[in-house]
Amino acid sequence: MIPQREWFRCKVNEAIAKMIQVHMAPDEELVLLEKEYAKDIEDFFHQGESDQLPIPVISSTSPENAQQFLMHIILLLGKYDTEMDARTKPTIRDSLRGVNLIGDTNNLESLKRYSAKLAEKYIEEQMGFYPNSLNKTKNFLTMSKTVFDNAIIHNALAMNKLPPFTMTGLQAVQTEANQRFWRNSTESQLNLLR
Repeated sequence: MIPQREWFRCKVNEAIAKMIQVHMAPDEELVLLEKEYAKDIEDFFHQGESDQLPIPVISSTSPENAQQFLMHIILLLGKYDTEMDARTKPTIRDSLRGVNLIGDTNNLESLKRYSAKLAEKYIEEQMGFYPNSLNKTKNFLTMSKTVFDNAIIHNALAMNKLPPFTMTGLQAVQTEANQRFWRNSTESQLNLLR
């Protein structure tokens, strides 16, 4: 019997190979391949009933890691067109504004109110779904309020730990690496089909 992970990897490779084969097929074969593989490819992707786009979830979303926690809050609770819209602001406070989680006013009372409202929203929309113990939940509540205060009231957290010019450079290098990886993966999948 094949272990579950190995079976899953095989199914993923089969589905990807079929998708590439459909994509690379000449027009006259395309219709036949699409019909032949339609069920396999369709079963490979989860298609929910919601018209909402899927949300990426960072693996560690606890307030113990402020950067990842706030990025999780921005991506999950914010309103934005693309993830880059949410990530390209210089500070977390600016990002929270950019995704309409806090208002535009900078006076101290408004900032305190924004922090309290965001903490309340986090508690109502997130905390109830975490499978945590009562003690851990209490710690998360305290830490999350501190993180929100630091980001909103004190504007003490930068969006990225790296300066923007370095981050842009890293993103460009990563894009090239991803393109190379995709080309190599495509070639190896096509070689398997030959």
